[in-house]
Amino acid sequence: SAAQHCQILTVHSGWETDAPEWAENPPGASYTHPMPWATDRSVPADPTEFARVRDEVHRLGMKFIPYLSPYYSNAPDIFAEMERILKEYEADGLYFDGWCGQRDDFRPGYHLMRRARAILGHRILYLHSSTEPFGTCRVYLPFVYAYADFVLSGEAGRFGLELEEFLRYTVSQYQVSNTVGMWCHYGSWSDEPGYHHIVPKTEHIEMALRNHVRFWRQGRIWSKFPDELARFDREYYREVARLRSEAIRR
Repeated sequence: SAAQHCQILTVHSGWETDAPEWAENPPGASYTHPMPWATDRSVPADPTEFARVRDEVHRLGMKFIPYLSPYYSNAPDIFAEMERILKEYEADGLYFDGWCGQRDDFRPGYHLMRRARAILGHRILYLHSSTEPFGTCRVYLPFVYAYADFVLSGEAGRFGLELEEFLRYTVSQYQVSNTVGMWCHYGSWSDEPGYHHIVPKTEHIEMALRNHVRFWRQGRIWSKFPDELARFDREYYREVARLRSEAIRR
């Protein structure tokens, strides 16, 4: 199963006890408190369940990484909020949904990433960044990505790039920033715009791995296709294990 290969659990939802008064749910969403990602203070909707999940994750030897978006958050002091979450909730790192937004002057975002790394120390920084800071995947900043352990890319599409070159030159960080490049498959495997939820095909697995790219495994959505998910787990994790074994022998 995927569990035997899983090292990190990212918690994307659950900060739902507070949200700005002006917030409205996006089309199709039904959050109890609209736009919880825009909160100024991240507090679990169910503290008991939150703690139970964290403790179970730790018992299984995995890392527990809650969501925090420097881009969307309304916290008056985002750095103090990072420190509070790490300490109060015993988190093993943070998942950043964006860091800079779309702007020509990326220097404030660069400063944010450097300071975030100083706060995190040895803990994990898992960054989602698909178009920052220039509104395209064609140009990104590897010296910013170098402060992250993982960078998830591809939600916003490929911006006209062929799939192979997109994976090699945009998602893969091998010998560039040397963070681990993670593919947001649903946003960029297709030539058509928008989200296309399928389990990655065999050719997608092969193409990703030969470009030193790894997958963000989406158990909730992919579980709707159990046969395909079982195939993915067999093919992908078998090949990852082989690559790891080869690297150890070198």
